[in-house]
Amino acid sequence: MNAPIVLTIAGFDGSGGAGVDIDMRTIRLNGCFAHGAITALTAQNSTRVDRVVPVNIDMLEAQLHVLADEVDFSAIKIGLIPNLRCVEAIVSFVAKYDIHCPIVVDPVSVSTSGTSLAESGVAEVLIERLGSKLTVLMPNVQETEELTGKRIGILNEVLIAGEQIRHKGCENVIVTGGHILGHEGTDVWFFSGGFEILAPQERFTDSVRGTGCMFSSALAANLAQRVSMRDAIVSAKSFVEAAIRNSVILGNGQPVTSLGVSGKSIPQ
Repeated sequence: MNAPIVLTIAGFDGSGGAGVDIDMRTIRLNGCFAHGAITALTAQNSTRVDRVVPVNIDMLEAQLHVLADEVDFSAIKIGLIPNLRCVEAIVSFVAKYDIHCPIVVDPVSVSTSGTSLAESGVAEVLIERLGSKLTVLMPNVQETEELTGKRIGILNEVLIAGEQIRHKGCENVIVTGGHILGHEGTDVWFFSGGFEILAPQERFTDSVRGTGCMFSSALAANLAQRVSMRDAIVSAKSFVEAAIRNSVILGNGQPVTSLGVSGKSIPQ
């Protein structure tokens, strides 16, 4: 039996630290085939983002449709969506192909260096338009602040904000909490029965680029293999932590993961 196929819809980062490239490597290392559709081209390195150029909508639609005409996806991961036209193209694609597989959304809006990557309000519209098709939403703390209009500085504020987002209609919300004081690396999973605080196995002092991309892509790959939600989350989190341990510095900024370099898998 062939491995499941996971589609990632995201931006392209030529430095290899985030976006479609790291998504597809992560998906493969987590037991699935990877297909990709690019939403935007970026000019960036480890310290800054100089430009973000959305792809032509016709080209985005062509990428999605030519892939879906040939294969069925077992999960979809959605990353950088630069504008509302891209949202509509993706929503129309999901409807046209009657997609019912898990959809994991990492609502990327601002780069680690602080550069805006998407039009204001894109994440809110995507959540609303996908509706019940959206399986998991994975905002980081900054994105959670944007979705709720609340400042977050402590874990209790994450608990309030995360539940507020889930009530927007998201079945599962995972607030990735990288930099909450005293709870670095702690994520919180919100579901219909409550929430679960997921502490890291170890604390990391350095912030590694692309961890949100890896987490959401690994989760999508796990769900594609019909792993239970909790086990899928825990396994994906463990994968990201292992990737952080194997990160390297290539430029003047944040480290990047060495995922798949020399054909080596990341040890769990």
